[in-house]
Amino acid sequence: LEQLRKALAKVSALREEKLDKAAKLAATYGAEGPTSAGVAFITFANAADAISLVKQGLMKLPEIRPEPFLCGRAADPSDIIWENLGSTDGMARQIRGTIYMSLLSLAGAAIIGFTAYVQPKVLEAQHNHAADTFINFFGTTILISGYLVVFIVVPIVEVSLMRHISVTQKEVSQVLKLVVFQVMATISTIGSFVADTALSLNRDWYIL
Repeated sequence: LEQLRKALAKVSALREEKLDKAAKLAATYGAEGPTSAGVAFITFANAADAISLVKQGLMKLPEIRPEPFLCGRAADPSDIIWENLGSTDGMARQIRGTIYMSLLSLAGAAIIGFTAYVQPKVLEAQHNHAADTFINFFGTTILISGYLVVFIVVPIVEVSLMRHISVTQKEVSQVLKLVVFQVMATISTIGSFVADTALSLNRDWYIL
């Protein structure tokens, strides 16, 4: 019994210490309190209650406000980018970033298509082995640079400019932008072959 009393006293002292720290921290925020990110995570004792609320999509708390609150299944804590939860300009940043990346993708695709079109013609005019080697190396370097600049810049922009609230959202956004760029680059390369055939869409373009 004495040991239980000592344990209870220890727990009570620890609780008072935590409460004292919390009170001091709350006092530093002033009368308005800390800035809210507008997101709340609720844990239910009964899993069925949580599932029912997620299916309903709304939660009514009339003592806070008459309008119901939107609710949904929370992301895994390890998937949340916590510092972005309070962002209010996420959509604007997403639109700006998408425009920037679209322009960059167009520039990269244009470089790839131009190189694929010009390099064979320059090689045809050369009859020097050293010059051919240099042109092949230079053309291949430009071609690879057209891809690399997009593959490197897109992840950097997604992290520094965008305000994604989860890692999954960020990765999906990156993949979609890279897929669109890959389609642009493929169309640009196909266009160079079509130009070589004087815009005649026949089955012999692939032998050029």
